[in-house]
Amino acid sequence: MNDHHLGNDITTEVLLFSEVARHVWNTVFLRGKAHASAVAAIRFAVIERELLKEIVLDSFDMTSQADNYGGAGIEALTVVPAIDISALPMQLGERDQHGNMRWQVTGLQSVSLLRRAIFVRLFDWNPYGALDHAHVEMKDPLTNRHILIEKRYCKFVMKAR
Repeated sequence: MNDHHLGNDITTEVLLFSEVARHVWNTVFLRGKAHASAVAAIRFAVIERELLKEIVLDSFDMTSQADNYGGAGIEALTVVPAIDISALPMQLGERDQHGNMRWQVTGLQSVSLLRRAIFVRLFDWNPYGALDHAHVEMKDPLTNRHILIEKRYCKFVMKAR
């Protein structure tokens, strides 16, 4: 599935955003502690969105989409496999009755699951600890099913308008 021709390959920009955001969190907010506070996470979220605007969204005149990072998702930003492959290891998630995400380890899944999916956020299992952004969370807007995929398998594409 080589769909990057459907938009602009912005992998370099997303990886730069990931590295800068990680560095700010790990060196400024965490400062060698095992965990940061919820207040620190709220303050960081503001900075993180500003970094996303500056590094990824501004050149597409889409800075208003930064507020959807970690929530509804950024509709014009999607992921395609970094290599020509038909299946990748993914986890699928759905919210339970309390609003908590329940991830299922599903193993190899068809990359066709990514066709409708939109970028939600760079994902870490412990958002209050050291960040490495090893995963990408996507969401299928039609089914609301969430998809978790390792970042190393991803090429990031801003869809053509």
